[in-house]
Amino acid sequence: MASDVAVPWDSAYCIGFLKPKLGEHHAEFLTALVAALNHGAQLPTLYSFTEWGNEAPVPLDVEWPD
Repeated sequence: MASDVAVPWDSAYCIGFLKPKLGEHHAEFLTALVAALNHGAQLPTLYSFTEWGNEAPVPLDVEWPD
C-alpha cells in the first residue's frame, strides 16, 4: 500500500462514466477487479471472467514498456 493512496478505491463514478464505451461486461469486470484490489477476499470472483483466466502471468522482473 502506498501512503498517499486512499483505500478502498471508490471507482463507481469513473466506471459509470466509462460504461457506455466499455459495455456492460467489461464494466462488470473492471468493477470486480477494483473490488479485488480493495479486498483480497474478492479475488476468486475474477476467475469467473475469461479476461482474467486467459491472461498469462507476467514475471515481476519484466520491465514495463515505455
